[in-house]
Amino acid sequence: MRRPYRIAYTSPNITGVLAAVQAGMGVSLLSERMLQEAHGLQVLDDASGLPPVPGCSTVLKAARKGLGPGARDALERLCAFMAG
Repeated sequence: MRRPYRIAYTSPNITGVLAAVQAGMGVSLLSERMLQEAHGLQVLDDASGLPPVPGCSTVLKAARKGLGPGARDALERLCAFMAG
């Protein structure tokens, strides 16, 4: 069953998306980690009438050569954050 929708707001960063959702402008797909850090949000379950969200994965690609120490450090920190 398709449910009609419209895009009410877009933002280039998660802070803007969270502000819009917390203001009641709509819903958004957020990670469990983000839900733990955000306040005043609720998870919509099957009773909400929304379809289930398919799984997803994240891929991070980086050049094998040419990464400086700062870029390598940032890459390692990002990988640790995503795994955590």
